[in-house]
Amino acid sequence: MTVGAWIFLASLILGTILLFGITKDRWNWTKIIKRFAFGLGGLLVIVVLSVFAWAMVERSKEANANQAATEKLAREREDRARACIADDLPRMEKLAGSIEGAVRDGMKLQDVKTAIDGLTGTAGQILPPNVLPHFRM
Repeated sequence: MTVGAWIFLASLILGTILLFGITKDRWNWTKIIKRFAFGLGGLLVIVVLSVFAWAMVERSKEANANQAATEKLAREREDRARACIADDLPRMEKLAGSIEGAVRDGMKLQDVKTAIDGLTGTAGQILPPNVLPHFRM
């Protein structure tokens, strides 16, 4: 703080003391101090509530922005996956048709596995339905 600021603050304090000394028998200083404290407390409550409301609004804006970004990313990911699946759909349909033609009623499980492995070009495994609960509908 500068010297001028200290002089100003000192003059406020000395002026208040001088005003009190001159008017202490004519003014109700208890009432004046209570009203000043009440007004200052009310102003403090308003400021605190305003800051709290501002913080809530900013937090809400940030949450909405994050949610919008997440939704946009999910839509983009879904669009890319949809395009990828659409490009690969003819191959998958052809493979499904080949598998349907290769598998016949009455075949043993090992023969079915051999036929499917030959068509797909990979050595897969056949699992019982209870091992894959996330594929159930």
